[in-house]
Amino acid sequence: MKRWIVIVLALLVALLAAAFALLNDSDVHLDFHFFALDVSLGLVVMSSLLAGFLLASAALAIAVIIPQRLRLRSLQRQLGIARQGGPSAP
Repeated sequence: MKRWIVIVLALLVALLAAAFALLNDSDVHLDFHFFALDVSLGLVVMSSLLAGFLLASAALAIAVIIPQRLRLRSLQRQLGIARQGGPSAP
């Protein structure tokens, strides 16, 4: 059931993204000093959103998720030692 909800939501987001791209079809001139591009406004906005999502995900992983996993691994190791009757953890 949960899988179907995720699939329906993903299709809805894809449909909204396609509609957004079609409604914003005017060209935008991007000049990167060494080269220039003419692309649609919808593509620029969607690419910017994707880049922001990826950067935020990487920052979250570095700042929160990786330290929590390291802490969890340390606590699991301490629990294993305590269950074996080894030295007590500090």
